[in-house]
Amino acid sequence: MYGRLKDRFPCMENGYQWTINSTMWNHLRMMWQEQPLDLLRLIHVETHHQNTLEASRYRSLTWRILRALQSFTEANGVIGESTIIAVPSFEGAGRPSRPYWGPQQGRKVILWESLGPEDQQKCLIELLNDTNWIIWCKVKPKDMAAQTFREHGRCIFEGKRAKTSRRMCCSN
Repeated sequence: MYGRLKDRFPCMENGYQWTINSTMWNHLRMMWQEQPLDLLRLIHVETHHQNTLEASRYRSLTWRILRALQSFTEANGVIGESTIIAVPSFEGAGRPSRPYWGPQQGRKVILWESLGPEDQQKCLIELLNDTNWIIWCKVKPKDMAAQTFREHGRCIFEGKRAKTSRRMCCSN
């Protein structure tokens, strides 16, 4: 049983309740090659994956930022997050352990913090032999993986927000 809310698509199938962005639902439905019930199951699992990411204080980038990264880097794929959050404007999307859709090769934007330890390890191995990638991560001085990216001279975005004092923001 399906319902329709403004900009949201809920699934009320017994055992697989979830609600996702209607644009994402339409995209996944068009890209899906297997049985429809398998798509409902996948979205159910990916909803839990996304909830786990967010419970660990991970915050997804907006589609606007991801499209800007895509444009800036001419990337055709995004690696990380979950099926229900990945931006449909990318030709391919997935995690190293689970492709979502499209080609998994080519220039990629990798959302490092959204990957689990196993996927991060797989990514590191792949990245050593590939130069078509850009990493988006919050760099911590003791984060050895992030320091490894720098050693290889790859591009890295540091998602740090500068703290400003109240006096600097207000002019009186």
